[in-house]
Amino acid sequence: MINLTKLAQVKARGALNVNAASFVDKSGSMTWGSAPNEKGESRWDVSRKINAAVTAEVCKFDDDGIDLVFFNDRYKVHTGVTEAAVQAIFAQHTPGSGTALAAPLQAMIDKYLPAKLIAAAKPGGWMKKATPAVYDKISPEKPVAFLVWTDGSPSDREAVEAVIIDASQRIKKDADFGIAVIQVGHDAGAAAWLKTLDEGLVAKGAAFDVVAVVHFDEIAANGLSAEDTIRLAFTG
Repeated sequence: MINLTKLAQVKARGALNVNAASFVDKSGSMTWGSAPNEKGESRWDVSRKINAAVTAEVCKFDDDGIDLVFFNDRYKVHTGVTEAAVQAIFAQHTPGSGTALAAPLQAMIDKYLPAKLIAAAKPGGWMKKATPAVYDKISPEKPVAFLVWTDGSPSDREAVEAVIIDASQRIKKDADFGIAVIQVGHDAGAAAWLKTLDEGLVAKGAAFDVVAVVHFDEIAANGLSAEDTIRLAFTG
């Protein structure tokens, strides 16, 4: 659910100036309808249109463009994408296969949050709690915003949680990095895990709440601009 109070606080920080990456689910179910009962415009087409608008917004303050990351069982990264290139890049991809998100998230986190590792994470065990990795924390030159467009939960849920928890240990403050997971479509089976992602990672070891989970219908209902859609990443 969109936290309009937090969104107003993020807007109060001033003009948007971030490094942005947009992750687009290209699993087979993205061809289904985005409306209830799987009707209406496909989830893929909704993602394509909004990513064109988001990319245009990013290019207003960053002529290097945006990173577009397409993922299913594998992933492909397109760097320096401008508004004019979005449609052609989407045309290179066809939805199919499963949904694995941890690897592309890790690749982009390593790119934008290259903090020096001091001590590796330690797994939990019998009567022993897992401990996250320790880093020489950084504040990137510009805040980093990730948008994840997906219709459900990935097959590698535990790995995704671990990657995000690790990323939170790399930053000095929550304004340095954020992820907006934007659900397209109405997969009720994904709701429980998305709620955990939104509200439960601090209890599992995250240094900050860096994830906000919203539904695309909420973005449309509130009339959010592409600029404010990017800001959602920092409303966790």
